[in-house]
Amino acid sequence: MELDAIMENRRVKIASIHLFEKALVWHQSYMKGFPAGTWPSWEGYKATVLARFGEGPFDDPLVELVKLKQGGDVA
Repeated sequence: MELDAIMENRRVKIASIHLFEKALVWHQSYMKGFPAGTWPSWEGYKATVLARFGEGPFDDPLVELVKLKQGGDVA
């Protein structure tokens, strides 16, 4: 895998330049939690990305939540 040739401390930075739209907005917000000039570990970043976006290329765990509709009266 080509990614293995990239040094661990540069993987998040390199991956981030390939993000766009929703993923880029998420990344920018996520990075605000780190001091300027520092990057999260690759393993931590991967786990956080998978938790947010899922494993498939089109999985988004928030989609099902957005689709919810109230079906009756509020008691």
